[in-house]
Amino acid sequence: MARQICEAAAAGDSDAHAVEGQALRTLAWQAKWLGRFREAEGHCLEAERRLAPDGASAALVDVYSIHCVIAYSRNDFASAREFIESAARMLDEDMPLETRLDVMASEALLMRHTGKPGDALRRINEALTLASGPEAARLAHNRARLLNQLGEKANAFDAGREAVQLARTHRNRVVFPYACEVMGQACRANGQLDAAADILREGLECAHEDGDLRAVCQIHEQQAMVALDRGDAEAALALLRDGLLISEQINYPLWRRNFLRKLAEEYERRGDAEEALAAYRSLLALLDRSTR
Repeated sequence: MARQICEAAAAGDSDAHAVEGQALRTLAWQAKWLGRFREAEGHCLEAERRLAPDGASAALVDVYSIHCVIAYSRNDFASAREFIESAARMLDEDMPLETRLDVMASEALLMRHTGKPGDALRRINEALTLASGPEAARLAHNRARLLNQLGEKANAFDAGREAVQLARTHRNRVVFPYACEVMGQACRANGQLDAAADILREGLECAHEDGDLRAVCQIHEQQAMVALDRGDAEAALALLRDGLLISEQINYPLWRRNFLRKLAEEYERRGDAEEALAAYRSLLALLDRSTR
């Protein structure tokens, strides 16, 4: 439908042209969730060009929130902060709750990736008190991810299970593979390797069916960790290499650094000095670019 509106506007339909910016916002949101960051950024820029002249609107707030996610996914935290601060300044009480929740979630994710997981968890918990339906599934998965990061194993397990259940209940296929990812991580942290493998496999199937390469990339990382815990280093290396290739394909430096770090560590453990050195050099180059 969003694409049809854009096409109609391009053909000169004045009524459709009035909402073209909103349609482009929706296309950007869809592309972002699927890991198509270049496509999402293009839609965001086109949406902003159409929406900004009319001043603050919920759709423009949504666009800046999406811009924030794209920026931090590329390790560009300064730009991410500028985007989300712009979004937060535009918010008003008449805007839809979903827009406010999206800003709160993006704020929390930026906190998480800039060393403030405790603050991020408090922001997500605040958002969860306001959310219901599919939005609750998304925020519950964010909460489980943060609890995993904070090492709260029991709470992370409960939160991951809740996220999976909510995604199933509300048929939220966008969030479902990510909920499986964080649940798999929580299962692994609690020593439940078979359960971790099963839920990760289910999430991967959903991600493949929907073409969500970002979810595939992130699930591969957790599958590799399960393989290492089981002593299957070859399977782990294969998954890490695949994940690295996907992260490069979709321009996802945030996860590319995870794969490079884990590959370097595993190569070093195996005594593959040249492979380890190459991975560490790539990682250092990536981190250097992100600090400029």
